[in-house]
Amino acid sequence: DVRLKDIESDTVLRTYVSPKVVSVYEHNLDQHIANIRRICLDIKAEHFVATTDIPVYDVFFELLK
Repeated sequence: DVRLKDIESDTVLRTYVSPKVVSVYEHNLDQHIANIRRICLDIKAEHFVATTDIPVYDVFFELLK
């Protein structure tokens, strides 16, 4: 639950992401990754998953070793 205040207009916007929304998002993301993995297997391509907590250059370094 976050409140964002526009400093120019003093308008306050509230955002809320419910546990249900998080659950649906995570499920959809898992399905998306599984579909990409399946496509990669079908065309005999390598598949890698990287998260945003790892710097992009570290990901490249690991992939290119």
